Amino acid sequence: MSQLSNKSLNYLEKHFGLLPDPRGLQGRLHKFIDILTIAILAVICGADEWSEIAEYGRSKEAFLRQYLELPNGIPSEDTFACVFSRLDSESFRLCFVSWVREISEVFGDVVNIDGKVLRGSYDTASEKSAICMVSAWANAANLVL
Repeated sequence: MSQLSNKSLNYLEKHFGLLPDPRGLQGRLHKFIDILTIAILAVICGADEWSEIAEYGRSKEAFLRQYLELPNGIPSEDTFACVFSRLDSESFRLCFVSWVREISEVFGDVVNIDGKVLRGSYDTASEKSAICMVSAWANAANLVL
């Protein structure tokens, strides 16, 4: 993703903004949509571990601040892991599919699809399944979704 626009972020917030925040009310240092946006952008750019997602955020902080509030800076890898381990995976999947559908309507047919499981996202204590990320290549727009 070479250029991010406010319109692009509006698509993310429109679809993922409905996802319930799994955190308790206490200790919320970071906006939920900021955490989701950084994680999604990092995974699109090839991150597949929580440490890589946090490193992506730190390395792009100046850029991200143009679009995100980041009231307490970039979340730590532990914050990303904690939030995503508590997410309702089915709700996340529905938000993701909705987002990809809308983007594919804007940019044309989505042809190539690939998926991966985020390491360390399986929560044995609550028996939540691992988070599966899917990317789709929009040939007409040369864009990874």
